[in-house]
Amino acid sequence: MNRLVAILFFFSGACGLVYEVVWTRMMTHVFGSTALAIGTVLAAYMSGLAAGSWLLGRVADRAKHPLRLYAFLEVGVALAAATAHLLLTQVTPAYLAIYEVFGNSHAALAVARFIMAFVIIVAPTTLMGATLPVLVRFVVRGSSALGSGLSTLYSINTVGAVVGAFIAGFWLIGAFGVHGAVGAAIVGNIAVGVVAWVAAARRDPATAGPPAAAWRSTEDHERPLQPVKPATYRLILVGLFVSGLTSFSYEVYWSRCLHFVTGNSTYAVTTVLVAFLSGIALGGYLIRVPMRRGLDAAATFGWIQVLIAVFAAVAMPILFTAFDPESIRRHTWGTFGSFWQLAFARFG
Repeated sequence: MNRLVAILFFFSGACGLVYEVVWTRMMTHVFGSTALAIGTVLAAYMSGLAAGSWLLGRVADRAKHPLRLYAFLEVGVALAAATAHLLLTQVTPAYLAIYEVFGNSHAALAVARFIMAFVIIVAPTTLMGATLPVLVRFVVRGSSALGSGLSTLYSINTVGAVVGAFIAGFWLIGAFGVHGAVGAAIVGNIAVGVVAWVAAARRDPATAGPPAAAWRSTEDHERPLQPVKPATYRLILVGLFVSGLTSFSYEVYWSRCLHFVTGNSTYAVTTVLVAFLSGIALGGYLIRVPMRRGLDAAATFGWIQVLIAVFAAVAMPILFTAFDPESIRRHTWGTFGSFWQLAFARFG
């Protein structure tokens, strides 16, 4: 059952990133700027994920059949994504009408474009945000397994997101267009929901089976949770806020910079997403090791932030100093004959 849940969450992550890549491409034509499009889609995505995790996560704690709730959420994501995609195709006529109503005001145009795109995208992403706490409720049955169970689910979902972003950016959009790519993701979400519903009908660990049936590594041991002082707790929350703020600022900045290397905004977005999410998946998986050893979680979090700063500080200067974009462009054009060879060389 846990392996099945892992597979379902993998495909759920893949579908979610197909939407993000496609909608970013669509919004690039609306905003006329890759950075503005990425910023808008990311803002809507992360707002929805946060809202869904916070609001519907509380429902997950009370759910008697979490896998059945997950099935409903996946089908809801599919329906909300279909509606959002349909509305996004009508954004341009709508914001042009607003532009004329407000006397050709560029400020009003910018605000209208952002608000419309944000409101449309935030609905399906809110449902996406609820899927993680629901599945955590399903697979984690003890406090000692919370860290490894959460990191495992998070990693699996993120690996699926890597695959979804890669396929969408380098194949789906080119082969089937933006509508076909979104259609494939919608079918994928519905399929995940149907399989989850059938599995829930056969066995739901929330009502059957002892805690031994939980998702738990053999290396997990029962340990009492250490109490956290209120001041430390608030400090960690502030740190998480700042970490999220800087992380996605990096993503927007790197996507903008890599546009000069890849020569195509969709490939730039896809490249950054795949690299970004691959690192997140790898980090989410590897962090289980220090967590199992009982290291100070707050101190570990702090040192990770310092390392993020160091590596982020040297990443782009190395790329643009040691490897001049124009030199890369000339070298790849002269070395690789086919389009796909050139595209994957730049991606690498």
